[in-house]
Amino acid sequence: MKRRKYIASGGLGVTLVGGYFVWDQNRSPKLPHNMSADTLHLEQDVLTDQSSRDSDFLGWKEQYHIILDDKETAAREIVDVEPITGFIEETDFEESYVLVIQNGMQSQTELVLESIRRKSYGLHVEGTINYPRSGPDDLRIHSLLIRITDGKIEIPRKITVDINGYR
Repeated sequence: MKRRKYIASGGLGVTLVGGYFVWDQNRSPKLPHNMSADTLHLEQDVLTDQSSRDSDFLGWKEQYHIILDDKETAAREIVDVEPITGFIEETDFEESYVLVIQNGMQSQTELVLESIRRKSYGLHVEGTINYPRSGPDDLRIHSLLIRITDGKIEIPRKITVDINGYR
């Protein structure tokens, strides 16, 4: 009789823990009122050789970000490969802009949007790193494209980015 209680309790515990991890992976970022954001994460450098970024490769924890506010800037800065091309083509630059955040970190991790907050100077964006259970200890550029549609403000003058979750 006691064994059934233990088995039932153990099953309930595993279900709750698994449910939390699924919820944590799929939760929506915190956004200001009247703002929406769609994201695309890629474990690659999405910028062209003619881009505005100074260095050829980002080092560990180094980051770079750029705002793409029209199709011409996007065409100059972003490589023309799928799924990036589709993401840019789906962007209505009359209503939205694309923020590209890049970070040098371990492969098989994922750069995830946590929140966007309005500030007096523009926007503050927070991201986090989701780690796999195991993986190689190497350095890759991760790119997070964020399509931001904001009904309240125009394209921000300045954007600050914080990335949390480094091990």
